[in-house]
Amino acid sequence: MMYFFVLMLSVCSLVYEFLLSTFSSYLIWYSVLQFSLTIWLFLSWIWLGSYLSRFVLDAKKVFYYSEITLWLVWGFSVFFIKFLYIYFFNYLIVFYCFYVFIVILIWSLVWLEIPILWNLVSQKENTDNKWFKKLISEVFTYDYIWAIFATFAFPFLLLPFLWLTYTGLALWLFNLLVAFL
Repeated sequence: MMYFFVLMLSVCSLVYEFLLSTFSSYLIWYSVLQFSLTIWLFLSWIWLGSYLSRFVLDAKKVFYYSEITLWLVWGFSVFFIKFLYIYFFNYLIVFYCFYVFIVILIWSLVWLEIPILWNLVSQKENTDNKWFKKLISEVFTYDYIWAIFATFAFPFLLLPFLWLTYTGLALWLFNLLVAFL
């Protein structure tokens, strides 16, 4: 079951990064800046989720609430960006403030997931050092394999067939499914 969670979380987070970058580049017309900003924010803030995971006392509860938060943020951020674009006169200032906040929130929560998953699995098993190293290796192996899949699925499958809005809704449902399993 853990591998299924890793699959869903990996695909959702990477495709959503593409979704936010693509959608915002459609509105602003500067795709290099949008993709660079998203990747830079991702790399700059992955430490926060990993750092915060050491203070987690109830891993199941925190995992559930972080997934629900991601579900809400992912589900409504594209619509909110569209709303900002339509109704705000000085769109760029408001957009970048919102965009930076959303990307930091998303990536902090995404990088909180993997340490919490390790914690949940290690609570069920006898955690000797060799077993735990193997678990970490497998989680990252599957995470990266599915990230590679998501990298190709976004431009060749999701975007042509589901477009931007429905891709966001599909990810929204996948994340909700992980939260309730």
